[in-house]
Formats: sequence, C-alpha cells, structure tokens
Amino acid sequence: MDKLLDLIHDDNSARVITSNYFKGGVGKTKLLTIFAYLLNKKNIRTLFIDTDLQATLTKDLEKTFEIPSARFNFYEAIQKGNLKQAIVNLTPNLDLISGSFEMMKLPKYTRSFSFEKETTLLKNLIEPFKRDYDFIFIDTIPTPSVYTNNSIVASDYVIIPIQAEEESYNNVENYISYLIDLQEQFNPALDIIGIVPYLMDSQSTTNRFYLDKLYSDFKEEDFIFKNYIKRSNRIGTWARNGITENKSYDKKILTMYNTILEETMQRILELENEKRGV
Repeated sequence: MDKLLDLIHDDNSARVITSNYFKGGVGKTKLLTIFAYLLNKKNIRTLFIDTDLQATLTKDLEKTFEIPSARFNFYEAIQKGNLKQAIVNLTPNLDLISGSFEMMKLPKYTRSFSFEKETTLLKNLIEPFKRDYDFIFIDTIPTPSVYTNNSIVASDYVIIPIQAEEESYNNVENYISYLIDLQEQFNPALDIIGIVPYLMDSQSTTNRFYLDKLYSDFKEEDFIFKNYIKRSNRIGTWARNGITENKSYDKKILTMYNTILEETMQRILELENEKRGV
C-alpha cells in the first residue's frame, strides 16, 4: 500500500472509489463499513460519501463511531454548491458525508439540468477537497439513477461486490456495459478494480459452481478477486453493536476483509502503473 500512497501524495489528489452493483444484498455497504474501520486503524486519510437515501452506510458506521451533526445535510450542501459543509469528522483520519433522505429531492433539483450537468454534479463538487484525502469511497443504490450515475462519474475506480449465485452472475455483463457507457460519455479514465465474490454458504455446491464460472468467464480480464468473502453471523452482530475485536472470530473476520482491502490496493496500484506505462 505504501507505493500506492506515494503515487497519491505525488499527485496530491485522492483516488475515488465507488462500491456498487445492480443487486441488493451483495455486501457492498458492509464492505465499505469494514474498509472504514480498517483504513482508520492504518491512519490513512479517508472520506466516505453515502449517497443512498436509506443511509445504510451511515447507520452502520454510527454503531462503531460517533457521528456528529453536520452544518448542512448532503442535499442542502449540494444546493449551496459546497459539500465541505456536509463533512463530519469521525476520527482524525476518517470523515463522512452522511446519507440523508432529503436526497430524494435531487432528481427534482436537477430536472432542468442537461444530462451532462446532472451526471457530473458530484464530480465537480468533490474536486476542491480531493487534495485533503488519500481515498474517497462512495456508497450508492443498486439501480441506475441520478445517484448511481453521479457516483460512477465522480470515481476513478469501481469495485463490484456480487454474490456467487445465478441472479448476480447473470447481471454482470449488463452492469459492465452500464459502466462502459458512462465511461465513454463522461469519465474516460474510469477503471474497474475487480469483482469481489460473496459466498452466502461456502459449503454450497451452487455457490461454488458460480464462483468457478466467474473465475472461468473473466480469467482473461482478471476481473475476479483472488480473495473472496464468506458469510459470517458475526457481521450481523457488528451491524447491531458495532465492530469489535474482543473475540478470536472478530479478528478472523477482520483478517478476511483486510485481505480484500490489501488486494484492492494492489489492484489499484497495478492499474495506476499501467496508466503510467510502468
């Protein structure tokens, strides 16, 4: 990770990453919640942006961190053209723009905008403070929308968590086509970090079948993470009580997610080096 941080510091600009897929329940928000915990422990300056009307990421984070009130909520800050007024500090290294149901008004607010102006709104609003962070992670809803379009177009990278099951598998190509469409129109530098498989049941032959299909179908592109997430009841406990490290299985789950985080950073470094011709 140190080499990647050196590149980021040389550029003086955070790398922006959206976690998204067009299916709920694939673990995209839990992934970011635990990434927040781990990155904070590593003393890496990170901002998380919750564009989901349900504010699931915000609700998850407040179980582990105290979340103060912002001067303005997310939607109000967009109206004022200054998202800094919606940022709150959770720790010296971890900031958040909390999700807000007020964001339901965004489609009406942007109705008179051109499609380009509407879709690049978030990208333009975060630009002034990208120098303040190493990473900016965005959580958004699992459907095409003004929220999702803005998140993707504002990002340098997309990470795609999916369940190793039929419905998730069948949507992969359509989702990648959606990303390519936004890339071609508004964000030519956009890259896919990869697909993070989530096994609901590591003993399930069905889960294993679709995991193998993912590795086989996307072998040439190297899209599928070598590491994957296994379902754990402990995650449900954390969702109620916050992330802890009191038990041996706490550390086991954190280690599993840390391998995903480390692979994420390594994949970003490789993509950055490709862009530089290294």
